[in-house]
Amino acid sequence: MRCHTIANSQVISNTVYIPRIKEFIPHPQDATPTALFPAEVGYSSLETPCRRFRSIYDHEHILIYTDGACLNNGGGDAAAGCAFYYRPNEEYETVSLQTSNRAEIRAVIAALDHRAWRDEACTRITIATDSQYVVHGITRWIRTWVREGWVTSKRRLVANRDLWEELLEVLRRLEQYAVEVQFWRIPRQLNKIADAGAKAGARMPRVTNYKEHH
Repeated sequence: MRCHTIANSQVISNTVYIPRIKEFIPHPQDATPTALFPAEVGYSSLETPCRRFRSIYDHEHILIYTDGACLNNGGGDAAAGCAFYYRPNEEYETVSLQTSNRAEIRAVIAALDHRAWRDEACTRITIATDSQYVVHGITRWIRTWVREGWVTSKRRLVANRDLWEELLEVLRRLEQYAVEVQFWRIPRQLNKIADAGAKAGARMPRVTNYKEHH
């Protein structure tokens, strides 16, 4: 299993700290999430057993599936939701909100914020998502956005800046606890459970602020 470093920890414009962010590269490249991260039992810092998707190479490396969905995307009555899936018991956590790409980012934030992962003896988390927007945004584009004052190469304001900044803050916090986060873009057909959860979230009553449903 190999990991390609996209951005190292650094300070841009002497004000914004960017944590180390990696894009996960599976080995072999055609390996599936279930092959590299089978369901296994581990133990928290309190010796409590917990089933997670754990790396076959590193027991402290876990996988979390995330996804976002939007019904009638682009329409005036669009409804979006997102979900993440981190334990092999056919359960997922859903979050309800109202836009498509925001749903994808929010799913990652909610997943990383959901538990004190370091207390579960976890030192590395791989986010498995079928969203190119999320993976490329956080591993390839974020440095330029921050350096350019959150303006794109076409001199347009970066969409969803508030969520990108929130995600960066979550990543900084995890780095302080020595938890490394990587991002893996997977085919949609390998993300069915999180996708189902996201669609379920989109069907929930509309809310102003996102909320979790367990």
